[in-house]
Amino acid sequence: MREVRHIRRLGGGGAARVYGMTTERTAAPATVAPAVALLVSGVLFVALNLRAGIAALAPLLGEVRAEFGISRGTAGLLTTVPVVCFGALSPVAVLLGRRLGSERAVLIGLLGIAAGSALRAVPVLALTFAGTALIGASITIGNVLLPTLVKQEFGARSGAVTGMYTAAMTGGAALAAAISAPIAGAAGGDGWRAALAVWALPALLAAALWLPQLRRVHRPDPVPAGGLPRIRRSPVTWTLTAFMALQSGVFYALLAWLPAILREHGASTGSASLALSLFNLVGIPSALAVPVLAARRADQRAVAIPLSIGWLVCVGGLLLVPDLYLLWAALGGLVQGGGIGLMLILFVLRSSGPRVARALSGTVQTAGYLVGSTGPFLFGALRDRTGDWTTPLAVLLAAVVLMCAAMIWSCRDQPAG
Repeated sequence: MREVRHIRRLGGGGAARVYGMTTERTAAPATVAPAVALLVSGVLFVALNLRAGIAALAPLLGEVRAEFGISRGTAGLLTTVPVVCFGALSPVAVLLGRRLGSERAVLIGLLGIAAGSALRAVPVLALTFAGTALIGASITIGNVLLPTLVKQEFGARSGAVTGMYTAAMTGGAALAAAISAPIAGAAGGDGWRAALAVWALPALLAAALWLPQLRRVHRPDPVPAGGLPRIRRSPVTWTLTAFMALQSGVFYALLAWLPAILREHGASTGSASLALSLFNLVGIPSALAVPVLAARRADQRAVAIPLSIGWLVCVGGLLLVPDLYLLWAALGGLVQGGGIGLMLILFVLRSSGPRVARALSGTVQTAGYLVGSTGPFLFGALRDRTGDWTTPLAVLLAAVVLMCAAMIWSCRDQPAG
C-alpha cells in the first residue's frame, strides 16, 4: 500500500493542480487494463440505478392509490420525496464522501437503494414513503460523488465516461418505466409491490461489481466558501436556478403523471408505459450531443431556442392533441435530455474555474431541486381539484414558457463568477 497523489492538468499549458488525494493499492502494470474495465463496469451499473427506482413507480401510481385510498396529490409526493432529497441532502453526501471516501459512500448508496426498494414492498403506506425517501437519499450520494470519481480516475477521458454513465442512467429509467407494469401484471394481485421490490436486485448487483473499488479511497476537496457570496449575488446564478427549478418541476411532473394522463385518455397500461419509456430513452442521444454543441460557442442561445420550441410543442400537444401521445413523448424525451445536458455544461461555461463551477453547481442544484420537487405534488393536487388534466397541463405549459425564458437568458455569454 502506498499513497499516490492524482494530479490533473487544467488546459493545455497551465500549471498542474492537485484535485484530491487518493490512497490506493497500486497494481502491477499487467492488471491495469482489467482494473480500468472493472471500474467502468462499476460506474455504469451504479448509474443504471440512479433513476430506475423513481421511474419504476410512475406506471404504478394508480395501483398504489387504489391500495391505500390516497389522493393524486398524496401519490405525487412519492415522486416528490426523492427530488427533495436531491436538493436537501447533497451537502450531506459530500460530507459522507469526505468522512468515508467516495468509494465506500457509493457502496452505502447502492445498499440503501436495495433496502429502500425492498421496504416499499411492505403493505404499509408509511413504509412505502420511508422506502422512497431512503431511495432518494441513497441516489443523492451517487448524484454527487460519481461525477467527481469519474473526473479523478479518467482525466482527459472523463467526458466520454460521463456520456456513458449519463446514457446508463437514462437507460435505467427507460427500462424501469417499460417493464414495471408488465412485472406487476404478471405477478397478479398486489403485483405492484413485486414490481417495486425487484429493483433491489440491480442495486445489489451493482454493489457486488463495486466492491473492488473499496481498495482505493478518494476524499472530495471541500468547496471554498470565499467565492460563494459573489456567486450568490450573480444574476446568472439565479437565472440558472430558475431554469433548473422549472425544468426539474416539469420533468418530474411528467415522469410521475404521464401514464395516468394517457390512461385517462384511453391508452392501455402497456401503451402508457411505452410512452414513458420513450420519454426517458429518446433523451440519451440529445443529452450526449447538446453539451458538445454548446461548448463550441460562447453564446448558446442557438442551442436553447430549438429546445424551447420542442418543449412548447410537446406540452401543447399533450394538451390539445393527446391522441398523438407517442409523438409528444418522443419529442419530450429529446428536449428534456438536451435540456439536462445544456444545464450541466452551463455550470462549466459560466464559471471561471473548477472551484467556481463546483460552487455554482452546488448552489443551483440545491435550490433548483428543492423548488422543482414540488412539481409532481402540485400537478397531482391540481388534477384532484379540477377533475381533469386540462388545467394542470395548461399550468404546466405556462411553466414551460417561463423555463424557456430562463434557459435562453442563461445561454447569453456572461460569467457567473
